[in-house]
Formats: sequence, C-alpha cells, structure tokens
Amino acid sequence: MEAEHAGTMKRVELKIERDLNNYISFLDELDKMKGHIVAAFEGCSPIQALLIHQHSCRILNNMWEEKDIEQRQLLEIKLLTLMASVQNDLASKLSTPEGTLKILAAPSQ
Repeated sequence: MEAEHAGTMKRVELKIERDLNNYISFLDELDKMKGHIVAAFEGCSPIQALLIHQHSCRILNNMWEEKDIEQRQLLEIKLLTLMASVQNDLASKLSTPEGTLKILAAPSQ
C-alpha cells in the first residue's frame, strides 16, 4: 500500500512539474510576442504592447486555473484567437496591430 501511494505521489509531482514548465514556456512566448509587437509596429506605443501582453497573460492565468474542462477549452480558444490575430497583424505590415486591438475592444462574451 505504501509503495502504491509513493508511486501515485511521484506521478502527481511529475505532472505538476511538467505543468509548471509548460506554464513558464507559455509566459516566455507571451514575453517574446510583446517584443515582436513593439519592434514591428512603429505606430504602436509600448503601452499598447503591454496591454496586449497583460490581456494575454490574464487569459492564460484564467485558463490555467479553470477546473471546468469546457470553460478551460473556451479560454484556450480565446487565447488562440488572440495569438492568431497578433500573428496576422505582424504579417500585415500595418503601423499598429489593428485586428488585435479590435479584439481587445470587443465586449467579452
């Protein structure tokens, strides 16, 4: 019984460590995205880039803490939509991330 408990605890510890590493990787990528926004959009103030970054981090945090799988998936889609918009804006060569700013300005659903 004790060996079974130790094995279960080890699996839980490994899952927690893997989840933490994934979370850190997400945050690192969001930080890189912020730098890309500042570098790519001459008409974008650092404040706008920080707000996009902050909003993305907030979605990530909510997603990570969500216990309900369906709600978590909705947050994943929201984050993916925002990231796709950033990528589209970066490829557009506009002076500001217009698509992303429209998403942020839209009422929450």
